[in-house]
Amino acid sequence: MQLEELEDFLWRKYSLKFQPIIGGNKKIFTLQAPGNTNFFAFLSRFVRQSDNYPRSSLEHILTLDINCGDFANTIRDLPGFCDPFRVTGEQWIGLWLDQVDGLEVKKALDYAYKLAVNQDQLNVNDQYLVLPVQENASIKYKSQKIPPRKNIKIQEQKVDPIIKKMRESYDYSLFPAQGRAKNFYNQAKIAADYEDNYEDFYPFKRYFPTYHDMTLAQLRTYFTWRNKVRKGTFEKTSSSYVYVYIYELLNGIGGKDKLDSFKKLLLLQKNYVEKYDPEIDQYLLTWLQDYAIFNNLDLKIVKNVFTNVLAQDKFLMMLKNPAKVDAQEFNEALISKTKYRSHSPLGEKFADLLSSVWQKLLATPLEGKDFYQFYIAHKNQVRRPLFDKAVVYHQEPAVKRYELNSEHKFELLGMYATEVSLVAQERYLAIIKDIIHEVDRLSRKFYKKGRALKPNNLYTPILNVIKKAIIEFHEQELEAAKPKIEINFGNLSQIRQEASITRESLLTDQEKEFDAQDLNEPALNNIENKENAKVSDFDNEAIADSFDLSEDESHFLLALIKNENWHSYLDKKHLMPSILADSINEKLFDEIGDSVIEFEADQPKIIDDYQEDLEKMFLKGK
Repeated sequence: MQLEELEDFLWRKYSLKFQPIIGGNKKIFTLQAPGNTNFFAFLSRFVRQSDNYPRSSLEHILTLDINCGDFANTIRDLPGFCDPFRVTGEQWIGLWLDQVDGLEVKKALDYAYKLAVNQDQLNVNDQYLVLPVQENASIKYKSQKIPPRKNIKIQEQKVDPIIKKMRESYDYSLFPAQGRAKNFYNQAKIAADYEDNYEDFYPFKRYFPTYHDMTLAQLRTYFTWRNKVRKGTFEKTSSSYVYVYIYELLNGIGGKDKLDSFKKLLLLQKNYVEKYDPEIDQYLLTWLQDYAIFNNLDLKIVKNVFTNVLAQDKFLMMLKNPAKVDAQEFNEALISKTKYRSHSPLGEKFADLLSSVWQKLLATPLEGKDFYQFYIAHKNQVRRPLFDKAVVYHQEPAVKRYELNSEHKFELLGMYATEVSLVAQERYLAIIKDIIHEVDRLSRKFYKKGRALKPNNLYTPILNVIKKAIIEFHEQELEAAKPKIEINFGNLSQIRQEASITRESLLTDQEKEFDAQDLNEPALNNIENKENAKVSDFDNEAIADSFDLSEDESHFLLALIKNENWHSYLDKKHLMPSILADSINEKLFDEIGDSVIEFEADQPKIIDDYQEDLEKMFLKGK
């Protein structure tokens, strides 16, 4: 009902106008009956941004609170009526002015006015004549000539027995809250197979429409349209007729079985709703989902109506368990969902890095907050009515439990469902996009690739985890790049024997004679003591234990660190410096992360960058 129509009705019938509750107030208006100081109605005006229009458009929402006395409990559950908005009390009802038929609003106000005039007494059947105040009246009486009465012959329409039976079956003893759906269900069963071929068209507009709201002409219009739809012809008609057809199928009327009714709803969605009336789909899609759940239809058959729900569930579950999906798939999903436009110079490596960083975030508490639950999604449980805003008669569900997946389940009880699911946090996509950006930015900086990116305002604890995860990812890369050497210790004795034979064949006669001398000879002992004295401040045994260095490797390394002579020691033992250097570099790689010995002009030396580190590691007292 429009506000102008309501104001005209109040003035013409009661000489009443809405008055602001306080002078100058433009949001709340009141109605007061003559002789009664109490208000019997409140009109409230809300201004909100319209969801259906550009941002510059504003939408005015009007609500009406009416004092209907004991009659309030009878009409509160009618379509469009609800609990009051501004006041409390069982005698008050509320309604959305644009959702209730004008005749019903007038009846409710008429009842409330008579109740107020009688000082809230129940003798509301008395009639009152109210004369407009002429001095303020905008509408003045003018005499009108009454035309002579003509004899008009009214041709009565012939009522089909089925329609007659259906209309007579309406049970007025049922309360509106429960009786409306039950009466509709009973009438739908009577007219389930009825067909009509009515040539005229009568429009029909009603919130929560039923057969009981239709005139005979409207009933015939509807059944003619339904007959065509059942035969595959979808013609444009009033939306209220379409809703009645939907209600029939939701109640299991018009289909061979539950699945057949579901398929007929899908046909209507495809051939009528999408083509002629897309606004219906916002309700129909939810009702289709509820119908599948309520009747325990196979998810493989009905999964198309859950496409968006299942896709969101899959995405949130992937964010919860990224290790269960391929890193490239994980990366593409996040980039696509957040519409992140930059391309990492790391190429395919970036996908592995992003997945690794995300797993690190999941495993790291952020100042007592669980990253996934606080920033991404949380487990939610809500109890909601099934077939909300549809006229569906109360029945028992076909199953007590329905599962879409491991994270999305429904517990059914009567016409209600307790839904347990993952619900995304409000800004989770913005958080994910910021994380991708920072992983991209910091990895460019760490690997020195690509142009630099500007940092964003990502939460510092999250940023610290990302930095640490990038370093650990690089360390894993280095570890994976190490050559894997397999040694067959079963052949070790044979290798030693062959090496000994080879060494013996390479010795000169003088060297053989020198080797044959007594190793306890004082001259030799003096030479060895001098060599040992040069490295007396190293603990060779400790070094060998710590890094698995042999005695020869320890001696060679420590001599290089102190820049002392190592030639005589290696010559005496016939050792090659290049072989010792390669072995030392490999054994210290885990600690240093790089080779520590290099060759310049075929001479080994400690790399300058690691000289100080090695001194701290191996020199006593340092």
